[in-house]
Formats: sequence, structure tokens, C-alpha cells
Amino acid sequence: MIQYNILYLLIGGTLMFSEIFEFIEKKNIYSFAEFVSICIKYHKDWYNALYENESLRWMVKEFIESLRWENDKSYHRVDSILRENYGTYGYLEP
Repeated sequence: MIQYNILYLLIGGTLMFSEIFEFIEKKNIYSFAEFVSICIKYHKDWYNALYENESLRWMVKEFIESLRWENDKSYHRVDSILRENYGTYGYLEP
């Protein structure tokens, strides 16, 4: 099982993580509970990744909390270095 998890993270996990964060940001999700409910209903693979990976759970919670803070404070990352170098959502675009 440990070998599977390591291999999963090396090959597909990081791609899934980027997909998760991009989804959360694009859909303006500000609640971890809401995100988990979406995962249970529509993204079983994401739910399984959250369940199995404590680091991912923590990162998702922090990401959602940061987005909520940005929204509450009307903070805009328009001129962010990430957006300048990596695209609209701060992710490498193909």
C-alpha cells in the first residue's frame, strides 16, 4: 500500500492536486464541508485522495480559508507574480 501511495503521488497525485485547487478557485468554494460534499457526489477520486492524504486535506483547508479571506477583504491577486508567469489561475497552462 505504501508503494502504491508513493507511486500515485509521483505520477498522478500532483496533477490531481492542481486540478482540485483550480476547481476550488474557479467555483468560488469557501467551505471545506461544501467541497467534501461535492467530492462525495461528483469526484470519488478526489474524495479518496482527501481521505488517504492528510497533507492534501490540510492544504485544501488552508487554500479554501485563504480564498475566503481574500474574498472577505476584497483582496485581488491581479498583478500577482503567479498570474504573470503562470496564467490566470496561477497554474501552468498547457
